[in-house]
Amino acid sequence: MQRGETHDVQRARAAIEAISTDFGHMGPLGVGMAAKIANNLVTWTRMVVCAQAITPAAHYGASYEKLRHVLAANGNLTPTVAALFDGKHISLFAADAARDLFLANHAGIGEKDLKLVIDSGGATGLSVAMISETRDLVRAMMTRPLPQAAPHAAGAGRWVNAQQDPVTAARSAVPAAGQRAASRPAGK
Repeated sequence: MQRGETHDVQRARAAIEAISTDFGHMGPLGVGMAAKIANNLVTWTRMVVCAQAITPAAHYGASYEKLRHVLAANGNLTPTVAALFDGKHISLFAADAARDLFLANHAGIGEKDLKLVIDSGGATGLSVAMISETRDLVRAMMTRPLPQAAPHAAGAGRWVNAQQDPVTAARSAVPAAGQRAASRPAGK
């Protein structure tokens, strides 16, 4: 994402294309950085959200492979997320010190990227609460192993009742055809 005056960007185009996978002139100075910050926000948030999704799925017995299939089928598994989590899934944690150091260093990059969004968000009126929480989760997401699907001996980890099971709770809240909800007075 290049920024600056068009003639300056065109003069640098050959050099930039030699080291870049994509060339895009975003506009005047500052616009390219704003686009990069926005892109990094989406990338890091998606990685943290996917890491968060793996935890309850594994707890209730969904294997990584099955969850990965669902995420991919629904367009939620970007190449970046897939590369990170596939690598973490197939490699024992702490078995590859170089990989673990690489992930820890990238956690710092993620924290820095999200801090840029937080710091610049005030000028735009952006709510930064979710972004702050995401930033706080980046290091753990990058440096901890993925949870594994829990075995379900004697019902461990299974939904026990409608208080715990959001699907059953939602279904029980919807009245059957021809019935009205108990909390709704007749004639309303």
